[in-house]
Amino acid sequence: FAIAFALLLLAPAVSQLVGLDFTDPNAENRTLAAPPQRPHTFKEMLRLPAETNAWLSDWFGLRQPMVRTNNWLRFTLFHEVTSPNLLIAKHGRIFMTSNPGGRPFSLVDDVCGIGRGNDYFLGTAFGVAALVERASRDFPDFTFLIIPGATMLYPEDLPRWAWAPCRQLRPSVDRMLDNLAKRPDILAHIVYPIDILRNLKLRYPVIPKLSLHWAGEGPLRYVEFLCEQRFALKRTLSLPTRVEDAWSDLNRVNPGLGLINHIAVPDLDMAGVSHCFGAECPPLDPDTKVTALLDRYRTPVPNGKRLLILGDSFADNVAGDFTEYFGEVWHIHFNGLEAMT
Repeated sequence: FAIAFALLLLAPAVSQLVGLDFTDPNAENRTLAAPPQRPHTFKEMLRLPAETNAWLSDWFGLRQPMVRTNNWLRFTLFHEVTSPNLLIAKHGRIFMTSNPGGRPFSLVDDVCGIGRGNDYFLGTAFGVAALVERASRDFPDFTFLIIPGATMLYPEDLPRWAWAPCRQLRPSVDRMLDNLAKRPDILAHIVYPIDILRNLKLRYPVIPKLSLHWAGEGPLRYVEFLCEQRFALKRTLSLPTRVEDAWSDLNRVNPGLGLINHIAVPDLDMAGVSHCFGAECPPLDPDTKVTALLDRYRTPVPNGKRLLILGDSFADNVAGDFTEYFGEVWHIHFNGLEAMT
C-alpha cells in the first residue's frame, strides 16, 4: 500500500518531467496561464513568482485528468458541482449562473435587472436603435432576434431563494424595450418571442435541462413559426429529427461531469443539406483568421432565397434549421468578430 501511495504522489511530477502532457487548453472555458517569460525589468522580476505559480498551477502533470476525475466522482456520488458558475436546480435542470471569473449569480441578476437603473436600459436601447437603423437601411428585412435564456424560460426550475430577488422586478429586456416604445420604426425590426417559447416548451424542450443554449426540436419549431408568420415564407424542405445523446455545452464549465442530453435534433444530413465551416467553404479567402467563424448551409434543391445570420452562441444550434425556408444560409459567429478585423 505504501509503495502504491508513493507512486500515486509521484505520478504528476514524473508525468511532467518526462513530457507526458495531457492538458487541453480549450477544455476549461477559460484561458490557461501562459508560461513565465524571462524578466527584463525590476517590475517584471517582482511579478515572476506569481506568474510562475499561476503557470505551474494550470500545467502541472496530470492536473486535468485529476480535476475531471474529482468532478465526476463528486457529481456521481453526491450530485454536486465544483464550479461556482453552475447551480443544480429543480426537475433535473442545471443553470449557468455566472461566467468563469464573474460575480456569483451575475447572469441571473443581469436578466432580472438587479442593480440596474433606467439610465442603463436607456443606453442599451440607444445602442440597439442605432444598430437597427443602420442595418435596416441596407437590409430592409433585417430582424433583431432576442432569445431568452433558461432563467427567463424556466424560472420554475430555479430554487425559490435564487428567483426571489427577481419576482418584483420587470426583466431587463422588457425594460430596454420600454425605452423604445416611441420608436415603432425600430420595434418593427425587433422580435422577442418569450411568450411563444413559453408555450412551445409545453410540447418540446426548448433549452435542454443540462445545457446553457437552446437546441433540438423546440428551436426548430420556433424557426418554422418565425419564417412562416413573420416572413410569410413557404417551407421548401422538411428536416427530419433523430434522437441522440448530445454532449452538453456545460461540460466545459465543469470538466469531467460528462453531461448528456437525450434529445431529438434536426438531421441535416438525412435531408441532404451540405454544411461547410470556415476555409472549407470555397471560394472563400483561405486565411483562417477571416473564415474560421463562418458556417454555410446549402439545400439539395436551391430555392433562390438566401439568409445571413450574425449571431452569438445561441445561433450555433439553429442556423441550419433555416434551410427549411432558405436555399443557402450563412452564419457569422458574432462572438468571434474581433478576430476577423
